[in-house]
Amino acid sequence: MSHSRQVKPADLVASVVFAALAVFVAIQPFLSGEPRLSPGDPGPWLLPLIYGAGLIVLSAALFLRGLRPAPLGADVLQIVEEYNNADGDEAADVESPDNPADQERAMLPRLLAVAMLCIVYVWSFEHLGFYIATGVFLFLSIVALGTRGIRDIVVAIIVAAATTATVGLVLTHLLEVSLPVGDLL
Repeated sequence: MSHSRQVKPADLVASVVFAALAVFVAIQPFLSGEPRLSPGDPGPWLLPLIYGAGLIVLSAALFLRGLRPAPLGADVLQIVEEYNNADGDEAADVESPDNPADQERAMLPRLLAVAMLCIVYVWSFEHLGFYIATGVFLFLSIVALGTRGIRDIVVAIIVAAATTATVGLVLTHLLEVSLPVGDLL
């Protein structure tokens, strides 16, 4: 019994884009000419290198997910769904939220919204400061990628606040990085 491959082009393209971004981030410290300090003080080049390596691993996982085999019985489930949607002798061309192609099409505007949020975030980072810009960016990104009710919005607020606070504290206290406070506030 052979499994048909269920290639997900969006996952494949996204993984290649993220891998390219990861390589770009990882090599920037080496191109900047920043001196590497003593072994006890690695300098500013270490964090982008770790980030880039992690992003490459996640990109590879996303690429493999895009190539994963169809689940056992997926063809049978699709036939049953088409039969249930049939109108007389013709199969209905109904967009189903469970259909992967429809899900990918519905996700495109959300991904474009997050891309626009990234551009606004880059601008707002200096003007609003790290904590406000990052918290708002994370919250709006989570909401743009899909919230279904008040509970999801509350979770988005908690996740955005906790992530912003944790990253900010790690950067300022452990890594001693000075973060922008913003010039508009």
